[in-house]
Amino acid sequence: MVLTWNNKSGLSNHKVDSGSDNPARIKASPILVKESKADINHVFKLFEESGQKLEHDLYEFISGKLLA
Repeated sequence: MVLTWNNKSGLSNHKVDSGSDNPARIKASPILVKESKADINHVFKLFEESGQKLEHDLYEFISGKLLA
């Protein structure tokens, strides 16, 4: 799961598509593709546990976006 945020569209959830598993094809570069809605509460709990190591302002910015 990949969470991205920007000023225009806000928070979005993606997954990494690593390309074809067909051995007859050359695997292309991985790309991000839309995924169904993420369990933001679970993500926030994980972030709370490990995010304390970040600078305070950065921690507050990210947690604010996750909770918006």
